[in-house]
Amino acid sequence: MALDKLKLELVNDSGDNYEYSMYPITNILHGQEKPHVSISLPGQGPKDNIMMGFQGMTADLRIDFKIWNDGSDRANGSISSGVEVRTNKTLTEATTVNEQYLYLLYYMQDPTFDAKWKLTHTTGDRFDNLDVVVTNINIPALDMDSEKWLESSMDLTIGESI
Repeated sequence: MALDKLKLELVNDSGDNYEYSMYPITNILHGQEKPHVSISLPGQGPKDNIMMGFQGMTADLRIDFKIWNDGSDRANGSISSGVEVRTNKTLTEATTVNEQYLYLLYYMQDPTFDAKWKLTHTTGDRFDNLDVVVTNINIPALDMDSEKWLESSMDLTIGESI
C-alpha cells in the first residue's frame, strides 16, 4: 500500500507561494454541518419545532499527520525569502522537525484574510486542487512520547475566503 501524501499550497497577499507535503497521514475526518436554531412554540412538542437556518452548509477536514524528518524538504523548495517577519527566524527549507514546526505555524498559517490555500491528494484522487482555508494547526511544542516525530493535526474549512 502506498503512503498517503497531501500537498497544501498557499498564495498570500504578497504573492508568496508556499507548499507543504504532509505525510504520513494517520487519519482524515470529513465533516459537514448545516447549522440551525430550533424554535419551540409554547405548548408544542419537539416534533412541532420550527427549524430556522442562519447560514449555509459547511464542510471541514481534520487531517492527522506526523511531522518527522525523512531528509526531504517538506516545503518542496518554496521558501525563498529565508526570514519570516513574524518570528525573525531564518528558514531556507523545512526538513528537520523544528523547521517544519516553525514553517507550518509561521508560513503556512498565514494571518492575512485574502490568503488562498489549495489541497491536493498527491498519491490518490480524494482531493484535487480543493480550495480550503487553514483554520487551525495543532502541533505539540514538545512531545515526550517521541523525539523523532510530532503527532499533529490541521483543520481546514472547504471553500475560499473572499
